[in-house]
Amino acid sequence: LAALPAQYRVVIILRYWQDLSYQEIAEITGSTESAVKSRLHRARQMMALQLEQEDAFLKPDENIQEFSERAVNRKVAEHAMS
Repeated sequence: LAALPAQYRVVIILRYWQDLSYQEIAEITGSTESAVKSRLHRARQMMALQLEQEDAFLKPDENIQEFSERAVNRKVAEHAMS
């Protein structure tokens, strides 16, 4: 969420954390309902892409221990390269 540009982050927070309607978000942000829907769609796409790039999904044949080990190994490798 923190990696999203502000215009996308704010609509995600207002919609999913504050449970506001499209109309309420449009009023708060000074935009149209259409713009709010577009920003939400783009924000969800950006977050999905980010998760895919981070390989953050549990694979179908993987248990939680394997997933955790893979995540730790990825972070160790990232740290070693920086």
